[in-house]
Parts: sequence; C-alpha cells; structure tokens
Amino acid sequence: MAKGNEKVLIKEANQVVLRAFGNMLQSCRERQIPHRQDFCDKFGLKVSNVAYIETGRFLELDFSHLRTYLAAVFGKSDTKFATQAQDFYNGQKSLKEFVKKI
Repeated sequence: MAKGNEKVLIKEANQVVLRAFGNMLQSCRERQIPHRQDFCDKFGLKVSNVAYIETGRFLELDFSHLRTYLAAVFGKSDTKFATQAQDFYNGQKSLKEFVKKI
C-alpha cells in the first residue's frame, strides 16, 4: 500500500472514532434532556459548541468546552475524570498533527 493511501486510511479511521464518540455523547445527553437547546440553556453552553462536540468535531474547540459538556452530561468534574478526558483529547489532537507531518 502506498504511503498516501495509508495516511488516508489512518485519517478515515480516526474520523470514525471521533464520530462514534460524538454519537455516544449525543445519546447520553438525549437520555437526560432530549432537546439540544434546552440542554444548552440549562448548562449555559453554546448550541454551536454542543453541535461540534456531538458531531465529532470537538478537536476544533478548546478542551474547556469539551470538559464543560462532559461535566454537564455525566455529572462529573473530578480530577481523575477530567484528566482522562484531557488525555483522550490531547491524544486525538496529537494523532491528527502527527499524520500531517509524516
């Protein structure tokens, strides 16, 4: 397989992971509050940020937006949970940047 094809495969696989993660978060949120606008109003979040997170485009946002969303959905804001979320976020960002450089 050519290098270009492998890079495309890695990018597509990463996109699948990000979309699946976004779908999972959206499902968790919808179990609590079905309507996105009501959720945003209750927790003081921007609708556009929530849409980015739930469609797997959260790497375009600062981690603080994702952390606030996760705390609202899961009701957790402890250090261990936040650190694990930060590690996931940083890992995804690093993978994206690494693939660009190779």
